[in-house]
Amino acid sequence: MKKIIFYNLSLIIILIVIFEISLRTLFNINIQGISDNLINQKINYTFNNPNLNKAKAFGARIFTDENGFRVSENKVKKDKKEIFFIGGSVTFGPAVKAEKTFVGLLNSNSDYQINNASVFGSNINNHYKILKNLDLSRAEKIFISFSLDDISNDNLIINRINSNSKINFKEKIKSIYIINQALLFLRANSAIYVLAKNILLDSRNSYYIHDLNLYKNEALIENIDNVLSKISKDFSNNDHKIYFFLVPYASQVTKENCNKKDLAESITIEKLKKYNFETILFKSDFCKQKNNLDFYLKHDPAHLSLQGHNFVYKKLKNYLLKNQNK
Repeated sequence: MKKIIFYNLSLIIILIVIFEISLRTLFNINIQGISDNLINQKINYTFNNPNLNKAKAFGARIFTDENGFRVSENKVKKDKKEIFFIGGSVTFGPAVKAEKTFVGLLNSNSDYQINNASVFGSNINNHYKILKNLDLSRAEKIFISFSLDDISNDNLIINRINSNSKINFKEKIKSIYIINQALLFLRANSAIYVLAKNILLDSRNSYYIHDLNLYKNEALIENIDNVLSKISKDFSNNDHKIYFFLVPYASQVTKENCNKKDLAESITIEKLKKYNFETILFKSDFCKQKNNLDFYLKHDPAHLSLQGHNFVYKKLKNYLLKNQNK
């Protein structure tokens, strides 16, 4: 009897391992989560630890330079004018090698030193703090990402207006410490979990609905004004021009949503125009592509795949480098 149980358990484990490997290699389903050592805990804002070579994000190995900027393994420093990209995880580019992200591609194909000053968990407030802590003495241009969830602010109480019961129940479950830790472990180590979560909870759409509802919070909208006002006042000058770029969520480029502008887009674009920031919008470009969901990691609401990074790079290259001195 013991032998039968042992053989059956062994068979189940083998099948799980085979399924796990198949999902990662044949179906390109990425594990999620980041290494504990990625974020610098010694500073008063969110940014990467410097000089990393043993960190990972969504399974990809991460390297940072002495400033905490994401770099390729074989980094080459250029003694040229600098361009900075500031943002959250979408700009950071998890699951993709640094040189294959849109920032890395721009850096490889230009004479500028293009720095990826982005970090997981950043928001509009943290973008401003990153900006405040950069050496901009050689900066010519600064590009700041405004992703859908960048409106969030940890210091504000967020009212999740009209959140559906499924999201509320999920959050109640995640608030239990043991369960939360187990889910974090599975998220960072199991492609099976990533697939199952998407099938059961429709993760792409639920993340989109949750983050879209943040734009019904008046305190968060007011906070956008406050931060954009600070950026405009402190950093908009002739020495370095600031641009904002908006990469859409996967749910924003479905056939249904391509034909309309949601609340988040309307508010964000209105606020950026108010402070005269030049804005680069990607939604219409994504919507023109037949297989635009391939621009995202499998079952991921926002993070770009290799194809997505390459697409964004091509648009930014035409926009960013057309006046470059050869």
